[in-house]
Amino acid sequence: MSYRALGTKNSKGWRGLGAKGSRVWDFGWRDTPLKGGHIVQIRLLLHATDPDFGEPRLGKVDSKGCVRITAKLNRFLDSRGILDRKYELSHKAKYVLRRDRQPVQFAGSYILVGDSRIP
Repeated sequence: MSYRALGTKNSKGWRGLGAKGSRVWDFGWRDTPLKGGHIVQIRLLLHATDPDFGEPRLGKVDSKGCVRITAKLNRFLDSRGILDRKYELSHKAKYVLRRDRQPVQFAGSYILVGDSRIP
């Protein structure tokens, strides 16, 4: 289930999941290949990164498998319900949705992640 970031800082002063109230989409445990053909499981999250330290580093390999995005993109996805199809249909999980959202007509439930370095 998705949740909202608390905005807490780690030992290096980073807000790892973004500013307080930022949306964190949780896509569960996923198999992912490492170099050498080994398969490991990662917890796949889509979330904002620290706006002060993390945003300038976007585009670089800098996480343990999460998809990090800007605070601006996080607010857009959250306010439009782009990935909230299951939440809109559920009566139990609406607590995570913004009250002021303006959901798109065809909200999705999935994210496709690719590696642009692979030809």
